[in-house]
Amino acid sequence: MLCLSLQASMLPPDVQVTLECIDPLNGKTIWTNQFDRILRPYRCEAYTNGIVAFLSPVKGDARTTEVVFLDPRNGSKVTPFDTRAFVFSKDDSQIARSGGYGSQGSVEEERSEITLPNGWRSKGIAGLSWRNAGSNHVYFLRKAELKWTMTLPDGAYNLAHWNEILIYKRSTEEGKRIISTLCAQPAGKETVIWRFTLPEDIPDRPFQSFDFTSDRTIRFFSYLVGKNYVFAFGGGTLFALDPKTGGLLWRHSVAGDPVVRSHTLSMDSADIVENDGSLLLVSASTMLRFDLNSKTVAAVLREDLHQYGPSPIVANGAIYCFTERD
Repeated sequence: MLCLSLQASMLPPDVQVTLECIDPLNGKTIWTNQFDRILRPYRCEAYTNGIVAFLSPVKGDARTTEVVFLDPRNGSKVTPFDTRAFVFSKDDSQIARSGGYGSQGSVEEERSEITLPNGWRSKGIAGLSWRNAGSNHVYFLRKAELKWTMTLPDGAYNLAHWNEILIYKRSTEEGKRIISTLCAQPAGKETVIWRFTLPEDIPDRPFQSFDFTSDRTIRFFSYLVGKNYVFAFGGGTLFALDPKTGGLLWRHSVAGDPVVRSHTLSMDSADIVENDGSLLLVSASTMLRFDLNSKTVAAVLREDLHQYGPSPIVANGAIYCFTERD
């Protein structure tokens, strides 16, 4: 909750945050629901029978949570329902969840363990977030029988999978450089079959923030395991990788895209969300729609996103995102 408190304290208390349901093609608003000005969102989930927003106060005890249940058709409040009223995972009514503070693909706070096509189901990965500093043991079982055990290396996080290939990210230090690496390892195998780091033509970034400075640099990227590709975004560039080999299939300079340049937008880093033949690229207050057929930016959907909240989610043929007004 410390991270939540720090994020919320960066915003003035009089900012109005709204949950909006928008059209994925043009970004136009379908419905909105405004929250109390002292509340800030940290999670959003979509179910077959409702949208659930989790909020916490700007001031006071950040562990105090307010949960709002909404009708996905019009945004009106509905009677709270049990989000865990199921016994078997196949009966789970949850259809989408936000990725948290840019931690796309993280298993932190996620409900389910990983289930592979071969029927293996993992245990032991809950809480594996970007704050992870040690190693993690992961156990795969099928019908209560232990099939395989693996140990993720120190600092590994954001464990995901494409079919039976496990994909995770880790950061290492080389001198004064902090380098992010994406690793792929087939379930049941002991070796990594491919790795991805940003190409050397992508410049390092200063390792600093609003509250600290450093003489180190960082080579960081976000990533998403999609249906047909593994996507990575760093240095203003989107990369599409072959999930089986890690080979680079194509890349596109989003920062240099004509649509982005005409709007004078900054797109050095971005979270990635997949949506039926397109990607949502989210950076600070901006959300773009990237067309996978043309491999170009198709539209600037919004420039008023709430910058410190959870990533947008896609469900019911719509996008649910948090926006803010003074």
